[in-house]
Amino acid sequence: MRPPELTGFQIKEIIPHLRASGGSVIFVSSGASNTGYTAWGAYGSSKAAFNSLAQHLAVEEPYITAVAVSPGRVDTEMQRELREKGDPGLAMAEKDYESFHSAFEQGKLNKPEWPGNVIARLSLGAKPELSGKYFK
Repeated sequence: MRPPELTGFQIKEIIPHLRASGGSVIFVSSGASNTGYTAWGAYGSSKAAFNSLAQHLAVEEPYITAVAVSPGRVDTEMQRELREKGDPGLAMAEKDYESFHSAFEQGKLNKPEWPGNVIARLSLGAKPELSGKYFK
């Protein structure tokens, strides 16, 4: 079960609690945040915003640790949909479609628990010196 997504107002409400507890915010970014893919502008831009927000939180909120993590290509529903419903040559470039498909075929997708473990560990104990960083 997914945790509920937070709205801007809810995030503002949480900031004082994160400050008081020295809490962490871990953003799940993507390689698409710094690599362009045909028809992925909104997705990549939103992930780039996470990277930027982590940098700004690090400067504006020194008692909160904010980190952006790109988990790599993970064997998720999104990857399955790209392979099964992707439209090579239409919206998605043929080379990108082939890259995603061959990564699956060659067993190069990360298992969800691998980045999940890293994200869980960061959420429980990210060192303050990591704040504002983007990790691939």
